[in-house]
Amino acid sequence: MRRAACRVPSSSANLGPGYDVFSVALADPALEVQVELTDSTTNVEVEPLGRYGDRVNRNPERNSAARAFVELRRRLGADLGAKIRILANIPVGKGLGSSAAEAVGAVLSASRALGVELERVEVVRLAASVEPGGHADNAAAAALGGFNVILQEESETTFLNFRAPEDLGLVVLVPDIEKGSTELARAYVPKQVTMAEHVEVASRVAAACASMLSGDLRTLLRAISIDPIVERSRADGGVYGNYTWNELREEKLRLLKSYGVALTISGAGPSRLLLYDRSFGCRGEEGERPIDLAVNEVIASFERRGHRVLEVYWTRPDNFGAVQTS
Repeated sequence: MRRAACRVPSSSANLGPGYDVFSVALADPALEVQVELTDSTTNVEVEPLGRYGDRVNRNPERNSAARAFVELRRRLGADLGAKIRILANIPVGKGLGSSAAEAVGAVLSASRALGVELERVEVVRLAASVEPGGHADNAAAAALGGFNVILQEESETTFLNFRAPEDLGLVVLVPDIEKGSTELARAYVPKQVTMAEHVEVASRVAAACASMLSGDLRTLLRAISIDPIVERSRADGGVYGNYTWNELREEKLRLLKSYGVALTISGAGPSRLLLYDRSFGCRGEEGERPIDLAVNEVIASFERRGHRVLEVYWTRPDNFGAVQTS
């Protein structure tokens, strides 16, 4: 009987205009996955533990960690079962990449337990294969850490991984909004866009990449603050709570102008990700700093619309990705 475990960070995908293209790993929250191999059976058992364990699906046919293990087993031709323990400390269904983190943790831990060394990009591919639509943004962040750009081509997917700037600060606000499944949220993505929308998104994505690599946080925050396609459609569809796109857009512009803070929806939502330059956003007395005022304003905005903020994570980019713990 063999076992291995690893810690996997949460992640935020899209980052405004980078739908299915951008992601960043978050130092906190994180989960842990332990895989214990069994030779006597091909059964896969899922044991969720931790703060959000009661939200994790125990059915191995619907759990991303179990499905990723089965896919790994199939590719390796291994006739093995497993007991998968998930210390689920990433909020589930809140746009923080919990399912991708589970899948990455299962693939990495199972491969280590088998004595098989997989390239990290192969870990990403295996984990992404069980994600809705096969999208790889969250899986890339969970496995590789840092800031990621996904290049999608007809026959190949390439993962470009970069270290996030040291001064980039992040705050995650997790509301009590239930958005439903990620598949449902993807149904609100428009099938057609105008040329003007395409040009705006292309310019924002290009500027975000260039500024992330150069460390120009001011331009980065401006570039990612608005997404005129996916966030707009999902907001007007009610995916993010009692917000219309016009209301959400006004809030974004106000935070950027008043506090230098970019507000994006984390993945499919409903969590909000606030990004800021720590050298500016942390100036002043605690409670009166620009980032403090921005967080308070977003919380107040939720409350005016009948929502509550359940968790606030003050965090930073995780530039390491999944790491083995045993």
